[in-house]
Amino acid sequence: MDTNSRQVPYRLEALDPDGIAAIHAATVEVLSETGVVYEETEALDLLSSAGAVVDDAGLVKIPQALLEQAIDSAPPSMLLYSREGEEAMRLERGYAYCGTGSDCPYVIDSQTLERRRTTKADVEIFTRLSDALPNIDFILSMGLASDVPSDTADLHHFQAMIHNTSKPIFFTAVSHQNLTDIIHLAREITGGAQALEDRPFLAHFAMPSPPLRHSKIAVQNLLYCARHRVPVVYASGTSMGGLGPMSIPGGTVSANCDVLSGLVVHQLANPGAPFIYGVGVSLMDMFTTIDSYGAPEHHLADVGNAQLADSYGLPTWGYAGNTDSKTLDLQAALEYFSVTIMGLLSGCNLLHDVGYLESGMTASCESIVFGNEVVDYARRLVQKVDVSEEALAVETIKRAGPGGMFLMEPHTVAHLHDFWHSRLIDRGRHSQWVAGGRKTMFDRLQERVRELLSSHQAAPLDRSVIEAIDGLIEARESSAGSKGS
Repeated sequence: MDTNSRQVPYRLEALDPDGIAAIHAATVEVLSETGVVYEETEALDLLSSAGAVVDDAGLVKIPQALLEQAIDSAPPSMLLYSREGEEAMRLERGYAYCGTGSDCPYVIDSQTLERRRTTKADVEIFTRLSDALPNIDFILSMGLASDVPSDTADLHHFQAMIHNTSKPIFFTAVSHQNLTDIIHLAREITGGAQALEDRPFLAHFAMPSPPLRHSKIAVQNLLYCARHRVPVVYASGTSMGGLGPMSIPGGTVSANCDVLSGLVVHQLANPGAPFIYGVGVSLMDMFTTIDSYGAPEHHLADVGNAQLADSYGLPTWGYAGNTDSKTLDLQAALEYFSVTIMGLLSGCNLLHDVGYLESGMTASCESIVFGNEVVDYARRLVQKVDVSEEALAVETIKRAGPGGMFLMEPHTVAHLHDFWHSRLIDRGRHSQWVAGGRKTMFDRLQERVRELLSSHQAAPLDRSVIEAIDGLIEARESSAGSKGS
């Protein structure tokens, strides 16, 4: 992919410089005076040795100097590659990429249109479909498979993804063993640890336990990724009114404390290791107690959060193409587009969750294809207008003159393909629509899903890699700790 096609020349601002400074100052105050709990002794040892104040309960008060040291040592940019080692994403200021999400427990079945539990086959289908879609730049599992053992589900998700895409993969890991197993398999694919470090095609997606707490597994995985230079996204998951204060600035301070305190221990383990700041301050709807994906305050907060991360010079992770709606209806259309355009203009480098329904509980093939289309439309809106001599078309205007017609002008013929067009959007006449069967957007989405799934296959894996993945999963599940979901 031409990474220049993913540049976004504009960005929104929700905070002025004084606002950014105030949020940072509040973060410093909370981290140095209230502190953060780390449920991992190795992290406590690192922090204590570096000058943090650590008590017997694992509460750590982080001095400002240690925080600033971590921010300064983290790299401001990084490259991610395809499975075959080709440059795929340039994570630096001005670039934005869109991808799917992870762990939806439900799907809307394309055949029955009924909501049911997700299976591993769904993860495979979602991934193959996403591999075919030009505006899906990176892959997460999208589903949480219900038909595999729960303690090895991460491995099954990785297997489903790596078989069905060459695009960069972001993976979750509910245990440290799953993390190390997946990284081991990634090395098998690239040809070794150094090859994976040089051209990473995957990154780990991890989360703290807000507010102000890091679980043992999250910290273990952070430390391992740092020491082996595997890129990691660390995203807070703060919700205003639930796991954070009921205000955009307060939620941002709380989330910033979570992410930056994760960064501190990550950089202590290996200064300069690649770290992606997870933007995300959602709103708990007090009428439903749901963390809303479509609330405008959520995405306004994300704009400010992205500005804050940009002030630290860190690559960022945000949202696009998701909704609280249970199905692809007018609400979904409204929220998909508003979330996506806000995400692109926020300055975030990685925008995930494209295709989510029901606040991240459900997905469908049609929702992913629709999300791909929304991203394409939104990308066109954020491009600069060309004002070259050719685009100004002065000679063409002169030639047509007053009352002229431009339909047959050579300039029109030369540039008619410069304008955005979609095979899913209906711009025809009413008579044409009727003659064509009165198809709705959803009808066209279903047709497009069938077309892509019948025609697209990802590049195959080497037989040795397939055997390594199969063998590792079989060994894990035949050992004594594997349990059913």
